[in-house]
Amino acid sequence: MNFDELVFGLLDTSCGIGDSRLAARCRDLTISWCRYDYHGPIVEGNSVKEILDAALSRGYRYCFVQSYGNIICERWTLKNWESRDFCSALAAWAEGHDFLVAGRIVGDPERWYGLDHRCLLVNLSAYACGGAPSFEAEGNGPVRLARPVPTLKDGRITALCATSETESLTPQLPGWRFVDGSLQAGLPVLDLGEEVWNHMLWLDAECLSRRIALSRYLDRGIEHYREDDGHEGLSDDQREFLDIVARQASNARRGVFLFNIESYGDIESPPEGFQPPLSSLYSVAAGFKPNRILHTHGFDESTRVVFFDYSPNALQVKKCMVEQWDGQDFPHFVRYLFQEFPYPQTFYHLWGDIAPAEVDWNEFENVWAQELTQWGDASVLAEHWRAYRRLPHEYVCCDIVEDPSPLLARVAPERSAVLWWSNAFFTMYGNWFYALDDREAHYHRWISSLAALNPELFLYGSDYNNTNVNFVQAGDYWDQYRQLGVSCLEPCKLSQREIRM
Repeated sequence: MNFDELVFGLLDTSCGIGDSRLAARCRDLTISWCRYDYHGPIVEGNSVKEILDAALSRGYRYCFVQSYGNIICERWTLKNWESRDFCSALAAWAEGHDFLVAGRIVGDPERWYGLDHRCLLVNLSAYACGGAPSFEAEGNGPVRLARPVPTLKDGRITALCATSETESLTPQLPGWRFVDGSLQAGLPVLDLGEEVWNHMLWLDAECLSRRIALSRYLDRGIEHYREDDGHEGLSDDQREFLDIVARQASNARRGVFLFNIESYGDIESPPEGFQPPLSSLYSVAAGFKPNRILHTHGFDESTRVVFFDYSPNALQVKKCMVEQWDGQDFPHFVRYLFQEFPYPQTFYHLWGDIAPAEVDWNEFENVWAQELTQWGDASVLAEHWRAYRRLPHEYVCCDIVEDPSPLLARVAPERSAVLWWSNAFFTMYGNWFYALDDREAHYHRWISSLAALNPELFLYGSDYNNTNVNFVQAGDYWDQYRQLGVSCLEPCKLSQREIRM
């Protein structure tokens, strides 16, 4: 499957949830969490048919439908450092099967069979050839249906295969027309498989008891969540999701990134029109990407480096590195950082959510070797670091989402300046504590302010949809952004290079 052939759908299940506030939050969470890996349009509708018909009219080949409260969970490990995860798993599954619909199969011989509406993958051409059926359960009495043969694994139906036999039944479950249409066409109805399901967490907001349990921890309620508490009423998926969110909610503002999760692919060559050397680099205090920007764009002794971050710990660690590290044997220096800025007062963002005491130093050496490979070898980085340490540095504690004014006060109307804000408008912390509409408004304020202060400022980062921004100047970007009418469902692609954030 080509990723451009796939569109995500979003089924409005607010009526089933009942609580309008919770429904809105579940919608925001579903949209935000799918944006870690999927950066295309999202087709939202009140029925599966409405979504599929819209996706078909827009020329897509596949539609992946989610309902409010579905969470696509991406986990940062050494294995998936810069690779696609969920969309790759979905694409690999689709390419390996001939199907009309796949998802979580439900039912039994008495009620016949259907599909869980929370998560579906539909082959749109097969859907159209089958008459574009409705997904809803309502029917007009008994109908003649194929008698399928179910395949079971661990008590779950993993496939329904067609037979030549038929039976007269009154189907009761949503999706039965898709099941019947598929079987009549000689296609099996399939479960999406563990490679896909391992990425999915379901918040079960349509279940009253789960809804009540989840509501306790929404917004600032997450600050009272503890992993080792009983969490009465929460499902396993809810607990797993809240474990992840609570870890970030309680630690993000004292967090430190020693390495960058995101690629350097967008900054390996200067944008057209950029004239070295850099006059100023405004950068979040994270990893070595700021140094790579300096190295690839060029700097001299007058280049100003302005680090900003909402984590004072990140700024302190950066300052310590500039003043005390010689640019060689970073793993050895990190051992010193762990002592000087101890965990958990300083929260180190490490792969697999490991703590400093759990670091496998052979793995750390391998990560450092990968970093050096991007520089050519250790001597290139060491030489860069010697010159870099002599530059004037400023350290600004600033949350650019909530209030960017401390940083904006330092943005000068100059040529050859670069600003890298990484994914500051798309963090797990922000995705939990800010509604989508709020993040959108804060992002508009941010970009419009930069464009007003210095329209020639070159931008690198991602927007509130986690869509990349690069090779563009602030004034031009803000003009194009407004003209395109960007929304959380229709992201704006104004970058020359798409990278994983």
